[in-house]
Amino acid sequence: MKKIRIVKVIYFITVTALFFIHGTSFAASADWVNGKITVSGQSSVITDLMGRPVDNETGEVISIAEGGARAFERAKDMAFVAAVAELRGLRIDNHTLFSDLVHEDPLVRQHLSELLDSHAKYREVYIDYLTRGCILEINTGDIIRAVNYNFPAREFPLRSDIEVSTLYTSLIIDTRGLGIKPMLFPVIYNESGLEVYSKDYIIAGEAVKHNTVSYVYNEKDAVNHRKAGRKPFFTTALRKSDGAPVVSDEDIKRVFSDKKNLDYLRRCRVIFIIDR
Repeated sequence: MKKIRIVKVIYFITVTALFFIHGTSFAASADWVNGKITVSGQSSVITDLMGRPVDNETGEVISIAEGGARAFERAKDMAFVAAVAELRGLRIDNHTLFSDLVHEDPLVRQHLSELLDSHAKYREVYIDYLTRGCILEINTGDIIRAVNYNFPAREFPLRSDIEVSTLYTSLIIDTRGLGIKPMLFPVIYNESGLEVYSKDYIIAGEAVKHNTVSYVYNEKDAVNHRKAGRKPFFTTALRKSDGAPVVSDEDIKRVFSDKKNLDYLRRCRVIFIIDR
């Protein structure tokens, strides 16, 4: 048990240190459409002059199976470093990167270690006889577990001008042409600048499962998305404000016309169509 605790401490220190290393770059990128961050690393079996697999510290000859297993562990370490580097640049909202939270909040650093330890998926890839690869995958929703934010589950702004109630199963906003950037906690404004959707209104557990907002590149993928349901409400953003789409007051009125619609919003049934 003591050994496990020591390993956990070393793991945490490693994660923290990597976030403070500058000048390191990787080719990995976040796939917001599929809600995943995927990175990879690879390493070759270490051999002696006769081509036999050997222990990298002692030079002792080992089996090809053991050499491959050690190469995979090194590939895992490389994928781990790439994942940390990629998470540094992940956009939380329009003003905050994940690296900002890591620098400012020790609890986030601890949660990051737990995220990569418990929720990341590591998969071995056989590249060739002497080379092993590792693919590391993290769901963007799981990253919410590492963010030390409150989710107050506030009531949506009340509307006193609603005359006809219409049920919609989701909200789809076409933001193309506005340069909207994907982020973990996006916001929607009405024409007056009032925040009508954000992390403050959602159920945190639903965001972990389904992401606060889902992103697609076209109408077809939007209406066929599992969040859309049978009767999505489709609208086009009027403009961008502080990095977020602005939706017309009339459209917000229609979306807010039924209490069930608000329940769908709380459950993150929101889709943005963004520029490819």
